[in-house]
This record gives sequence, C-alpha cells and structure tokens, in this order.
Amino acid sequence: MDTLKELLENYTFTDKEFKEVNKLKPLFSNEFVEILGENLEKYVTEHFYSFSQAAKSNKINRETFIETVKKFVHAFFNKEQISEIMESITSVNKKWGIERLEFIEAYFYFIENLLSNLYRKTKENPKLQKSIKALTRLLFIIAVYFLKNFCINRDIFSKSINIDPMTGFLSRYTIQKIYTKCSRRENLYAILFDIRNLSNINTYFGYEVGDSVIVYLATFIKEFFIQEFCSCYPNIFRLQGDQFIVFFRTTENIEDKIQNFLNNFKSKPIKVAFNGNILPIDIPVLATVMKVENEDISSLLWTMENAMRTIKKTKKEGCLTIDKNHKLKCKRRRKNVELVINAIKENRVSFTLQKIVNLKTEQTFAYEVLTRIQHENNITINAESFIDDISIYSLNEDLDKIVIEKALKYKRRENIKIPFSINVSNALLEGDIEFLEQAVKRHNISPQEIIIELMERQNVALISDLTEKLNYLKNLGFKIFIDDFGVDYSNFHLIESLPIDGIKIDGRFVKNIDKEIIDLEFIKFIVSLAEQLKISVIAEYVERKEIKERLLQISSYPIMGQGYLFGKPEAILK
Repeated sequence: MDTLKELLENYTFTDKEFKEVNKLKPLFSNEFVEILGENLEKYVTEHFYSFSQAAKSNKINRETFIETVKKFVHAFFNKEQISEIMESITSVNKKWGIERLEFIEAYFYFIENLLSNLYRKTKENPKLQKSIKALTRLLFIIAVYFLKNFCINRDIFSKSINIDPMTGFLSRYTIQKIYTKCSRRENLYAILFDIRNLSNINTYFGYEVGDSVIVYLATFIKEFFIQEFCSCYPNIFRLQGDQFIVFFRTTENIEDKIQNFLNNFKSKPIKVAFNGNILPIDIPVLATVMKVENEDISSLLWTMENAMRTIKKTKKEGCLTIDKNHKLKCKRRRKNVELVINAIKENRVSFTLQKIVNLKTEQTFAYEVLTRIQHENNITINAESFIDDISIYSLNEDLDKIVIEKALKYKRRENIKIPFSINVSNALLEGDIEFLEQAVKRHNISPQEIIIELMERQNVALISDLTEKLNYLKNLGFKIFIDDFGVDYSNFHLIESLPIDGIKIDGRFVKNIDKEIIDLEFIKFIVSLAEQLKISVIAEYVERKEIKERLLQISSYPIMGQGYLFGKPEAILK
C-alpha cells in the first residue's frame, strides 16, 4: 500500500511545486474554506446514501464534516504532515462507513468546486495560473492515493503475491493458474474492458490524471462485477496498462449488465482543470464479452483481443458480443499469423511474377511481385489468404522486406529491365521507409525500375505524413500506384491530392465487365478520371478475351491489363 509521500516521489512532485501551491495560501481564508466545506456537506448528504445514513446515525455531524474538510485543505500547504493528514482522512471516512464510489465521487466533486472557485478568484491574476496547475497535480496525486488506499479493498486479493500495485487486482500472471482450475463452470462469461486512448489523457493532463482514470475504472468494475471465481480467488484481473478482464457467472442478460455498467461509468466523469476551465474528461471504455466454452486461456485472450481490435475500428465506446462466427474468424486469423511467423523463421517466404501488359500493344508493362509461402508437402499459399489477417500484427513490414530483397536480388541476377511492381504495406511506410532506397542501392537497381503499390484496403490515408513520404520516394525515382482501387476505403480525392503515377482497378469490378452494366460504368468513370489526371490505369483479373475487348472499347486512352489471359503467376526458381 503506497503512502502519499511515496506517490509524491513517484510522480516527482517537487519542492518547487509545493512552493507554487503555497502561493495560493492567502486565497484560502477561513470563510472560503468553510464555504467549501458547507457546499460539500450539503452535496454529499443530498446525493449519497452512505453519507446521509452516517449523518442520521450521528456518526458524523455538520460541524465535524466541515472541520474535516478544513483539515484536508490546510494539508495542501503542509508538506511535512500531508501524508499523515490524508491517512487520517481515509481512516475517518472508513469509520463513518462511507461507500467507496460515493467517497471518490464526493472527492472529484470537491476538486471541481475548489478549482472553479480558484479560477474565479485569480481571473485577474494570470501569474497564479502556474500555482493552480501545481495544485491540480497535487489533487490528482491525492486522488490516486484515495483510490488505491480507500476504494480498492485488497483483502480478497491477499491470497496471491501477484497483485497489481496500482489497482489491487490480480495481475495477468495469475490468470493461467486460476483459469485452468476455474473455467469449467456453467454460465461463465469473460469480459474484456479497454480504456480507449488512455495515452492521450496522459499526454494532455499528466500521468497522475491517467492513473486516477485507471484506478477509478477499476473501482467501478469492482463494484459491479466482483465475485468469487473459485477456491476463494477473485474474478478480476488487470491484463495490461489500460485493460481489465473479468470472469463473471450469471444467468441474466450479460449484455444488459455491461451496458448498464458503461452508462453508469460514463455518467460520473472525472473533471480536471484545463486552460482555465473545468472540463469533464472523456473516458471512452470499450468491452468485448464471450461465453466461456472450454477454450484454453491463450485462445480466449487471443479471441477477445481480436474482437477488441474489431470494435475499435467502428466504435468509440460500447460492447461487442463475440459469437461463434467471430470465434471461427479469430481461430483462422491466429492460424495465419502462426503460418507467417513460422515461414519467416524457416525461410519459406518466396514470390512469383505476373505480367502486366498494354492491352492495345500487348507489350509487357511490368511484372507484379506476388508474395507466396511454401508450406508442407510443397503446397504454395497465396498472400490473399493471409495478408488481411496479419496486417494488425506488425508482420507486414517483415514480410515486405523479405520479398523485396529476394525480388530485387532476382531482378539484378537475371538483368531484367522491365519494371517490378511491388506491394508495400502501411507498416513499412510508417516504420522504415528508407529501406526502399537502401534496398535498390544494395542491389544496384534504378528506382525508376520499381513501382510501389499502396494497398487501398489498408486505408493508406492513415499513414502519417503520407504526401511527404510519397514525394520523397518519387524524387528518388520510384513510381507510385494505388492498388485495389475501389475497395473498402475507396477515397477518390486521394488520386487527386496524392503524387501518384497510376491506379489498379480491383478485379471484382473487372471480371464481369461484359455482363454487369454497373461495373462497366464504374470502370469508364475511372479511366476517364485517369486520363484527366494523366496517370496510368491497370485492370486486374483480365481472364477472358471478352473482358479485354470490352476494356479496349471504353477509351483510346492506354489501359494495362493483368490476369490469366496473359499468363499465370510464374514461380521463381532459387
């Protein structure tokens, strides 16, 4: 259990900051502090059951309450006694029988009221804003102290030494042991809670506020979900920094209970001083829930994390229930991730080349480099079967580098001057864009012989400083194409705003162009747009003569084609 003194040291609250806080001391007249106490006493007795009951049973009276508030406020200016005073206040509230959540809600109300009054008092004295900022930091460090030492009851967690020191919950290292013993219970659900964008709270308001948010959420989770898991073990674990996992048995509607929890938490926000205003902190919480059905803990956590990634793409907050289809999808994704990791480790990543031709002249325009994995029994696995599954696990960059190195080495060895068109993932452009320049230099290949294909289905617009990065590559001599154009994240303004040289129309719009009028009109529009922008256009999936002929009828503007009509991907011998 941390003392306040230890927390002040952990958060590096310095003597200089204490001196800043003391500059506010003249504002804390007896009258001002008494008004703060009266306002708080009135608020808690009207709004909180445990405070009103303590008052009715004479455990606490108005004078005692206000004196406690005065004692608390004067502690701000007494560095030597502040820890002792805060410990005393914690003990007093426990003695009064104050409920944990009501205590911390009352404290956050007090912070809001205090800082609002101080801002009004110092409106004409901007020099004191620095002092108020220091006091705000101190108040939130005290909040962490109260949350950890009053709101989190550690008794039920004392069986294990693997306790998270901030929340008092069991740490993730104990899950394996306890889950194995306790998972075969009826009506058992696993719930994963995640604080979205906690890093932003840490950045904007400070880590003491971020830690307050973590422990505040932990307090709510405990109030709503704590129960014995089995063998006297509790059912709540801190999985990692901003995540908690709960194992909860119920025969009632679990989605309703989770939504009730999320609504309750959202209705009682923490408020903080920011730029002269008192603002509620937006703390979006996401949850995923699944019924436990004989999964081992590794599979369960994998599934829940994948579901969390899914909900983060579409929702700011809320709950996603994991059904059987989602479980199967996660199982496939895990299998594909393991496939790629093992292929990289065992040097089983290879590539094939497929022609891209000018439909009118039938001359080869480029070769697309297609990633392949050599599997057991000489089975070759196409990238299409796994590429989407690995994109969120930072494997794309490693895969890209291996394929680029092998393709460039082959190009140089065979002295192929026709351009190679290579898919480059968002991960590589975000992580190590210089690799492309280094690779062509290493193999003595002109960048003008390389087309970089950006995968639109990965949403290229999310790449930071995208225009600058593409200009950097173009200045080196690389050509830039957008692959899969028209799929998922289709964004037509990209081809106008980005410095690109061409687009590849996704095959699903091409393969039925001689039968589907909507596909035909879409491609006409794209070709017309490419002509206006003077960029190249490639149609994928040209597998029949009828498709080629219909494409040639669209426009006199040169259209390139790729597909089995011009040859299947050719395996490259080592």
